[in-house]
Amino acid sequence: LYGSKAILSSGNYSLIQYNNINNSGYHGINISSSSQNAEIKNNFINNSCLILDDCGGIYTSAPHSSLVIDSNIVLNSYGNINGTTDSTGESMSSGIYLDTSSTNVIVSNNTISNAHNHGIFLSRSSFNTINGNLVYDNNIQLHISEGSGSGQTHDNTISNNIFVSKSA
Repeated sequence: LYGSKAILSSGNYSLIQYNNINNSGYHGINISSSSQNAEIKNNFINNSCLILDDCGGIYTSAPHSSLVIDSNIVLNSYGNINGTTDSTGESMSSGIYLDTSSTNVIVSNNTISNAHNHGIFLSRSSFNTINGNLVYDNNIQLHISEGSGSGQTHDNTISNNIFVSKSA
């Protein structure tokens, strides 16, 4: 189960749709660097990142010619701080995680709740569109991070989302 992903997409023109993913040790759905022109739609992902940390209910970390993440429900991305070398003691789990070099991703019409860290996390990612999502009860609803480099995060469009925080 170490490093387990419920679904790994590494093919072109993939459609991942109408899946019910419960209790994954690492990512619920991982879209690899070799997966181009993929669609991740209408999936229900609950309880991801149960064994490892620095992961997401839906995760990618690569440039894409086109990736659409649309109309998914992502709940309870926990993150296991014992599954990382990070000494901060904070979970690095996210509902939807666009990691290093993620480009040309459309994240739209998703519902994301109860991620222990980020609802949506863009880390060193550019030319992405985040539109029409409902994101609530996460530690951070949306985090756009430059990471350790300079100029790696740019040209992201964020519009028409609803973000609701747990507390003021």
